[in-house]
Formats: sequence, C-alpha cells, structure tokens
Amino acid sequence: MKITILTYGSSGDVLPYIALALGLQESGHLVTLTAPINFEKDIIGKGLIYRPIHGDVQQILKSDDGRAWMASRDYKEFNKTLFLLSGKHSAQMQRDLIDACQGTEAIIGGSMLLLYAAMISEKLKVPLLAANVNPVLVMTGVFPHFLVASRPKFFIWNGLTYLWMAMSYEKNMKPIMDDLRAELGLPPFKGWGFLKMIRLKLPVVLGYNPALLPKPWDWSALVHVSGQWQLSEKYKTAYKPDGDLAGWLNAGPAPIYFGFGSMPVTDPQAMVNMVKAICQETGARAIINAGWSDIELAGNALNSPVYMMAYTDLEWLFPQCHSIVHHGGVGTTHLSLAAGVPTVICSVFADNAFWGERLQKLNIGRHIPYKDISQGAIIKAIAELEKEEPRRLAREMADKMNAINGVQRAVDFINKHLPTARPYAD
Repeated sequence: MKITILTYGSSGDVLPYIALALGLQESGHLVTLTAPINFEKDIIGKGLIYRPIHGDVQQILKSDDGRAWMASRDYKEFNKTLFLLSGKHSAQMQRDLIDACQGTEAIIGGSMLLLYAAMISEKLKVPLLAANVNPVLVMTGVFPHFLVASRPKFFIWNGLTYLWMAMSYEKNMKPIMDDLRAELGLPPFKGWGFLKMIRLKLPVVLGYNPALLPKPWDWSALVHVSGQWQLSEKYKTAYKPDGDLAGWLNAGPAPIYFGFGSMPVTDPQAMVNMVKAICQETGARAIINAGWSDIELAGNALNSPVYMMAYTDLEWLFPQCHSIVHHGGVGTTHLSLAAGVPTVICSVFADNAFWGERLQKLNIGRHIPYKDISQGAIIKAIAELEKEEPRRLAREMADKMNAINGVQRAVDFINKHLPTARPYAD
C-alpha cells in the first residue's frame, strides 16, 4: 500500500518517523515521508521517498515569533501564538501537503499536522491513522494533556483538559483549515474535529515507551503505546567521535552532560558561565552541547573541566556520562533513560515539564522549570541522584525500555488496523 506520513517540528518530532517509515517499508508498503526541508538529507539518506514542507524549523524557532511561541505560559497562549506562526507559512504548507499526498492510499498524521491530514483524507477518501511521540490525540482521565498541566489532578478534570486543548487549538486554526478546505473544494470546517475523530474510531499509535508511562486503562484497543521509534542497527551509520572529544572523555571521570537540543537558549553565555561555576564548586567535569543555541565554541583543552561542542551522537555519548541535564524533549528523555543514567530535566516548553514530573515521580530524575534554573538547584538535583536508589531504578528502567522494539510493535499495530481504518468525514 502507498502510505504518506505527515510530520512537522524539530528533531524529536521528525527523526522517530524516519524509523517508523523504514519499518513500514520493510513490511511491504511504499512510504512517503513529508517533513520540513532541513531534514531532507536525513530522510533521503535512508532510502525513503521524501516530500518537502518548505520552511526551516530551526530558523523559525530562533525567530522572534518562534521564541514567543516557546515562551507561551498556558495552552491558550500556546495555541494563539501557534496560529499566528502557522498563518505566515500556511499557504505554502497547504500546497506542500496536498502535493505530498497525491496518489496515496493511506495517510498517517502526526499531531501538529493531524487536522491537515484529516482534511486531505476526506478529500481523497483514503484511510486516516494518527501517530505521535507524546501522549496526545486521545483523551484519558489518568493524566492531563501536557500543554494544560504537567501533573494529574482528579479523573474528570484530567479528561477535560484534552477537550479544552482541542477546542482552543481548533478555534484558532479554523481560518487556516477553512482555507485548506476551500483549496480542496470542501465546505467550511464545522464542529470539532477532535470529537469527530473519536466517533470515527481513529487508530492511534504513540511512540513513547510504556515502561516509562503505561497505557491508561481507559484507552481502547484502537490506541497503542508501542515504545520509542528508533533506527535498527542496520540503518545506523557507525559513529566516529571527534578525536578531541574521545581524548577528553578518557582523560578524567565521567562528565555531566548539559544540552537543550532544539530549544534555543536565550542567554547562552550565562548558561556556559553557570556550568563552569558548577564544575568549580563540585569538582565535576561537564560537556555542553550547543544544539540549536548560539554558543561560541571555545578551544577544548585536554585538562579543561568543560568541553563544548555543536553536535555528537547522544546514543553513543550518554552511557559515558555521570548525569544528564537537558530540556526534556521526549526523544532526548528516552535516550538518557535508555542509557540508564539519572536525568535532570530543565523544562523549557511543550512536553518538557510533563516528562520532568514523570521522571521525578519515578525517582529516576529531577525536574527544574527553566525559569528556576540556578547553580544551586542543579547541584542539589544531581546530588540527590547520586544515591543508590535513583541509580538502581534508572538502570532497571533502561533494561525495561531496551527490551521493547517500538518500531516493530507500531508497524504490527498499523498493519492490523489499516484494512478497517476509514477516511475522515466532516
């Protein structure tokens, strides 16, 4: 079957879908992956059919509009700013998504593109499935939608957060959806798409690990928590670390890792100074991974307590670290836990606080909101994770997570439900 996967966002929103697409391709499907243009080489390099969504997400997030989006303090502000950001790119995005789906026989939509996927599914009359790396797209009373709250309250309130989020999002996105529907020759958007997808009995696969967050009891068999979508070994390129980095790692004790991935740090030099101060006070060594932040990479001496870099393979690096401090994106969170290393999440945006609270509850990590980051707070969090119990629990979590083949479980679920999945109908 010809399947088109639509996804959009930063690395944590795109790279897992490469693994999922390869798994579906191996099971006999012809898969097209649609994603932002800054991931073109990653996708084509793995032998997949690629269709672009124009606009470099890295540059968008580093823009004033992107920073305003990441500074959103509640879900209503988040959705309003997302609409303003989307509106500037919506016409091109609509053309890209429509072009990508021509000739397809099924569409799999990621969360940020699920409404777009639904409209195109309706026009083409092809089955629609949903896939995301976070616990969204379906409501539960066990925990809230992570954009509304990071901690659960009571059952009914938790469930209602998904409706509040969906209605706020769709209210803001209605003008864009109406433009898309007009482009497709469909009547204006009516009602609430989220509720219609529930009635449609939309199959949903979620690519995070059930050992970390088990499937709630109130989800049906049409919702599957597969485990994280990671490349199998045969698709991985052997990683050769920079000689300076390998030498630095071997020259002293395991370091603390500091990195904020695709979240541009607003004051990079302040973060560098804080890490240096932590090393001076504790005697630890540290690695700073600039990611998408504008950090000046100074020369790294072999005896320097701090090593700064722009990129490395985190799957290779994390097992060599003593502790890991990062923003809390679902992808980085899974990599740190799969390495069996206690993790401090300094939450910046979106799902970060949700995963930070989850790790803290399981006593395999600590959560510090980004606005509350300080030298003392990080030193205290790392010291608490020095104890034997958090380290034992982190190792046990790694064993459980690594025993699950998330891609294969997701592919099996999709193949099971493709024959009965239906097109969206407004």
